[in-house]
Amino acid sequence: MAMVRRHWRGLLLGLVAGTLGLAAVAMLLGPVRVPARQLLVLLLAGPGGEASGGAQLPGPAGVWGGQDQVYRTILWEIRLPRILLALEIGAALALAGATYQGVFRNPLADPYILGVSSGAALGATLAFAGQVGLGWPGLSGPSGPGGGALVPICAFAGALGNTLLVYGLARSAGRMPLTSLLLAGVAVSALASALVSIILLFTGDWMKQVVFWTMGSLSGSSWTAVRSILPFLLIGGAVVVAAARPLDLFLLGEERAESTGLSVERAKLLLLTAGALLSAAAVATGGVVGFVGLIIPHAARLLVGPEHRRLLPVASALGAAFLLAADTLSRLVVAPRELPLGVITALAGAPFFLWLLRQAGRPDSSARAGRVPGLPGRQAGVMPPVRADRPLLACGERGPTVLGAPGGAGGSAGESAAPVLEAIGVKTVLGGRPILHGVSLSIAPGELVAIIGPNGAGKSTLLRTLAGLLPLAGGEVRVGGVSLDKLSRRQLSRRVAFVPQAPDFRFELTVAGVVALGRYAHQSWWGGERPGDREAVARALAYTGLEGYGNRPVTTLSGGEAQRVVLAQALAQEAPFLLLDEPTAHLDLNYQVEIMALLDALRRPGPDRGGRPRAAKAILVVMHDLNLAAAWCDRLILLSAGVVVREGRPEHVLEPSLLEEIYGTPVFVETNRSTGRPQVFVMPPATGTPVTGALS
Repeated sequence: MAMVRRHWRGLLLGLVAGTLGLAAVAMLLGPVRVPARQLLVLLLAGPGGEASGGAQLPGPAGVWGGQDQVYRTILWEIRLPRILLALEIGAALALAGATYQGVFRNPLADPYILGVSSGAALGATLAFAGQVGLGWPGLSGPSGPGGGALVPICAFAGALGNTLLVYGLARSAGRMPLTSLLLAGVAVSALASALVSIILLFTGDWMKQVVFWTMGSLSGSSWTAVRSILPFLLIGGAVVVAAARPLDLFLLGEERAESTGLSVERAKLLLLTAGALLSAAAVATGGVVGFVGLIIPHAARLLVGPEHRRLLPVASALGAAFLLAADTLSRLVVAPRELPLGVITALAGAPFFLWLLRQAGRPDSSARAGRVPGLPGRQAGVMPPVRADRPLLACGERGPTVLGAPGGAGGSAGESAAPVLEAIGVKTVLGGRPILHGVSLSIAPGELVAIIGPNGAGKSTLLRTLAGLLPLAGGEVRVGGVSLDKLSRRQLSRRVAFVPQAPDFRFELTVAGVVALGRYAHQSWWGGERPGDREAVARALAYTGLEGYGNRPVTTLSGGEAQRVVLAQALAQEAPFLLLDEPTAHLDLNYQVEIMALLDALRRPGPDRGGRPRAAKAILVVMHDLNLAAAWCDRLILLSAGVVVREGRPEHVLEPSLLEEIYGTPVFVETNRSTGRPQVFVMPPATGTPVTGALS
């Protein structure tokens, strides 16, 4: 499988060649078989039966008379438009499915998730009712699946109408949360389906046409239908393919995508609209064809991986070939009658989907991947040794392995340099409830500062506000002396890199692929890599000790390795300011010290592995472990109920009386003789005896 991923272009060419062969079979076979020896002559002659210069092509006697005229009509008026329409619809549904699965980070998402199919069904039903029941004109032109040209027009309008209604219902405060989109899609789909059922209660003979249309069919294919879907396929497909890198960012989650430089709401609206156009055009011309947009992206992902630069072209080719094969079977299985196309795709798709569920649910699947069941990303019994020669330790000495110490941070750089970030009276409101109440702080280059405090104090909210991921309700944030609201998302991501609380990898992107996404703020929308981008990725991998991990799927990494990957992605942004939300949470002592040693090295100036000068970074980190924060950080900011209670050096902040008041439990504080830093112990209320261990 790895070989296939490396040679995905060869796979794509093979799919194209296979599709051409399948198209030849589809042209030959049917209730009336076209002789193979005459197929090429008929194709070269064109629909008029003449060569391009007007002269009749040479061939067997009587090629253009009698039975051969029937072959020409069958080929050019029935089978060729049907083949091309199947290819277009298959490619459109596969592209739409891959787009929705990427944006929603959900492999179960399909092109109809926002009510496209139910809206199209309602539009088509109204068209049938108007034409047959009320005597509306059918409009001149070719027929759709079971009706006049009015049916695909109304189906397309219904599909887009449903999608726009879902957008309107889900939009709130300028954003479209994915959960709201899904719920709105379910509600609108249910409403449209109910209206279709009500209309069908009063139908006559045309009820069969509606049912057949909702099961999918290409029996009414025509050159007009082929031409009508082509603009939507080209425009929608071009938008989706051009947004391959943003789709990769969506796989990491909306917040991480935005912190890396993507304008999430604009990209989401553009991609979902492109997917809706592709789906609506497909449904309007071919009816509701299920499973294509669901299983084809899965199959393509198994072949070439989740990176959309490879996934999208392979999925579109695979979808086109699959639907052409399904349509050919629908014509041949019970010839001269036809099976609904949706029946064939369901018969093929349902077993494949069940196989996927079985693979995911096998009790030994996590063991084969080297992961502990129930703990994503953690390798069973694997603990890589600490290497003293790692680049992350080259710029600063590692402290004792008990909890580690920075080897004399001092914070002198922060006392003389201009601040990288300033927060002045910051206020944040979430869900109508004030969270932060006038927080002020500043961080200078070379400083490693920790925000500490009890649960619910507003630590993560403060970090996300400083990163521009939450709106300000008051106050001001300045990055490099520039107000946050004057910076675009890309400009801000070049200045501030945000590392989330816990990596959540759901797709098998490679380590190098995830780190490369950190370069998005330095690239165009297309996201093409330049030599400078590749060098930055290589430096980030080397500095975090991940040089040999580049081709490994991130879903197979341990917790500490996964944390280093997201940190390497932040380093690839080359931002002077780092924000980290609990980077040592859920890690054992070895990994905690590795992460803190890396942060300690990053805030110091010095050469990188290639001898290139590296400026000192300013680092602000949220931590629950008070002892780890005291051992490594220059300053601590104690936050409680959205207010800064105290700020200063660890020995100034970690006073027993203050900690007891804030945390609501007795504590004992002493100076660690190895590090010279304060160390906090919990005092059980019943005995008053210190409990060895960190207050977390």
